[in-house]
Amino acid sequence: MNYALINQLEEKIENVKFGKLQWKLFFLCGMGWAADMMWITGNAIFMNEIGEEWGVPVYQRSALPFGLMLGVFVGSYAWGTISDRRGRMLPFKRTLIISVISGAIGCASMNVWMMAVCFFGAGLGLGGNLAVDGAVFIEYCPNKSRHMLTGMSIVCVFGSILVCGCAWLYLGIGLPEMWRFLLVTIVFITLVSAIFRFSINETPHYLISKGKISEAEWVISEMLKYNGEEGVNIPLNSIEVQQENMPEHLDIRGQIKLLLSPPLRRSLVFYIMIWFFTAFTFTGFGSYLPEIMRRAGAGDTDNQSLYMTMFLQQLSGIPAVILATYLVKSSLGRKWTQAITLLLGSAFIFGFLTSSYDILMVCSVIFYLLTLIAYSVQYAITPEAFPAEVRSSAVGICNCANRLASMISPILAGILLEFTSNDVPAVILFSASLAAAGLSGCFIKETKDMPKINVCQR
Repeated sequence: MNYALINQLEEKIENVKFGKLQWKLFFLCGMGWAADMMWITGNAIFMNEIGEEWGVPVYQRSALPFGLMLGVFVGSYAWGTISDRRGRMLPFKRTLIISVISGAIGCASMNVWMMAVCFFGAGLGLGGNLAVDGAVFIEYCPNKSRHMLTGMSIVCVFGSILVCGCAWLYLGIGLPEMWRFLLVTIVFITLVSAIFRFSINETPHYLISKGKISEAEWVISEMLKYNGEEGVNIPLNSIEVQQENMPEHLDIRGQIKLLLSPPLRRSLVFYIMIWFFTAFTFTGFGSYLPEIMRRAGAGDTDNQSLYMTMFLQQLSGIPAVILATYLVKSSLGRKWTQAITLLLGSAFIFGFLTSSYDILMVCSVIFYLLTLIAYSVQYAITPEAFPAEVRSSAVGICNCANRLASMISPILAGILLEFTSNDVPAVILFSASLAAAGLSGCFIKETKDMPKINVCQR
């Protein structure tokens, strides 16, 4: 890696304003995350609806999140590796199309197994944009504006709010087989997001990491034109690039070797643990939220009231992202904002054992607020912690851990809810998992004020 060129690139981009292109990426990358949240939130609703319409037992409904997360598991590592070897734009521009095609077929599903297969295809596409979207944004962003990667989660949150709101609306107006209309809505929004991605160029960081200096200069020049800064000159070839100083083109073995090298190995292990245990709780708990809420005191409400409650819970994501964006710049930084909110969230899960619907509502909203703060930080701090040549691979591996947990937890939750008389075992399991994620977060390094070049060289 030619760190002299990367360092020079950082200095040049630091003088570029957070302009129209960065705002465009803010929404395009955010919509990639939103697509993931729409599918995850929609999963809970689909499971609830088909359980009633098709008479599917609780534990069999886990085929839907299992299929989705298996697809994301495979897609995260595969597309992350491809992104580091062949460019960010290959997965950035194509993976959501895979999700659209799979989701469109899923709208015609006749049984839970057909839905699960279609959800696997959707997850295969989602895994790619999860692995690369954060890297694309951060590699176009000045260091002073990197906290906006945390703020980008606000777009993600609107995805889950939209799904809950549509479910509430569609059920209220009496649409037959409401879940099919909800899936069509998710597919359409994902398609619109995918179409606008084709106007984005490859990131300058990736091009320099592969020794394509002139192409990197052209990309930055195009960015300046788009932002209305055509008068700014940012030549990179003032540093003579000797052949021996050209970046090494890493194959898969080289990428793994670098990730397992002493400077990065410790970070990778702790990030894997954070992503695994956070997802174990968030997905397992979220997938069966309607069932858990009925058994925890909301048993007398109908589905429309239930989806209204889920809508209110997801609304907590808006203040969550605003708080997260502020806190990551405060003295808490990325590290302690994530760790503390995960630990607090693990405590509020016990609120689901109450028999009072009012207390249940308060605890569930606070739980979602804290967890979504942690998730906002998680998606931002992880790309910052790894060098450009393996950044997408590292995020892809973390996403694999995330989705492995997301495959296991719904199955365990389904078994516990089907074969136990109360929610205590499930609540204890999910609380312990979130606490483990918070404790793991205490051992990572802070990245708040560290330039990307220094982060890469750690």
